[in-house]
Amino acid sequence: MAGEQAQAHDDDVLAQQVTRLYRLPAAEFTAARKEGAAAAHSAGRTGLAQRIGTLAKPSAAAWLVNMLVIHRPQEVDGLLRVGEKLRQAQAELDQAKMRSLSRERRGLLAKLLKSGRELAADLGSKASDAVLRDVEQTLRAATTDAWAAAAVRTGTLTRAISADGWGTVDLSGAVAAQVRQAGKTASGEIADESADGESAGPRLTARMREAAQRKTEAADRAAAEAERTAEGLRQQNRELTATRTALRTRLGELTDLADEAKRNIAAADREVERLQRQQEHAARAAATARNAAERAAERLREH
Repeated sequence: MAGEQAQAHDDDVLAQQVTRLYRLPAAEFTAARKEGAAAAHSAGRTGLAQRIGTLAKPSAAAWLVNMLVIHRPQEVDGLLRVGEKLRQAQAELDQAKMRSLSRERRGLLAKLLKSGRELAADLGSKASDAVLRDVEQTLRAATTDAWAAAAVRTGTLTRAISADGWGTVDLSGAVAAQVRQAGKTASGEIADESADGESAGPRLTARMREAAQRKTEAADRAAAEAERTAEGLRQQNRELTATRTALRTRLGELTDLADEAKRNIAAADREVERLQRQQEHAARAAATARNAAERAAERLREH
């Protein structure tokens, strides 16, 4: 029993240290972590000192996301709620909602990045473009995956996160050490503690199975819809191929007719030229005959 109480005490202290450390300006983290570990060691809590000492210092992007969760909770929560709606729209294959929510997400992300740059300056730091890109990547990932959103809400990220092409997010090592009394998240929810105070592991595992099942069902629906769309496109392709073949056949026929018409026109042109030559020859013959007749008539008058 005493061992359990000691463990619970260490967990409480570690939770307090996590809350304190991940709220500090980035430049103060290492010294404060060392101070916390030293205090635990002085109190004879060697295991606790080691746990505190191994808490990972957040990357610049993770630190800024944590600061946004702490200092701009409403903005972060607004974005994550849009992410929830977007995931639901994707599961329902509601294209109109997906487009509308994607636009809303872009707007909220832009505002949060602006807030992040200003907040970093207020806290004595400077957010580079590279850091802001990682912040955007992390916040975007949190809108695509419920577990990534929960990780962001803890305000204890240690590194930036990103979603792969399937919307899956690798969270390994992305959140500070898990403890039984993890405290409240930015949205006021309990991060790791079950309602009865016991380890949340079984609940989280069940939730993960449920989430995976929902994702599988959504993927199946999306695959079926994609297959229907693909079959429709294949049918259109078959129809267009048949139409193209018919048009090519008709074009061949028209080409043959055009070639024949060209030959007929050429023959007619030659016939016209022949008749013109005959006409010119006849005209010359007629003129010669008139001249001969006129000369004959003139000779008769002279005699």
